[in-house]
Amino acid sequence: MSYPVINCEPTGNGLWRFWCPYCNTHHRHGGPPDANGMLGHRNAHCFQQTSPYFASGYILRAASLTHDAS
Repeated sequence: MSYPVINCEPTGNGLWRFWCPYCNTHHRHGGPPDANGMLGHRNAHCFQQTSPYFASGYILRAASLTHDAS
């Protein structure tokens, strides 16, 4: 299964967040990123069952730690 990869930002207290356009709110998750800025797969915090993230979850990437290869 292919999971969506979502860039997230640090909140300053050990959590990471991103704006969910389906729930119109921030979703927050914990955990340190690896050397490549990846936080890994997370179960969705979506409360909108119509969100495409609801059933599959997503992979989080720390936007501040990743670099564009272009």
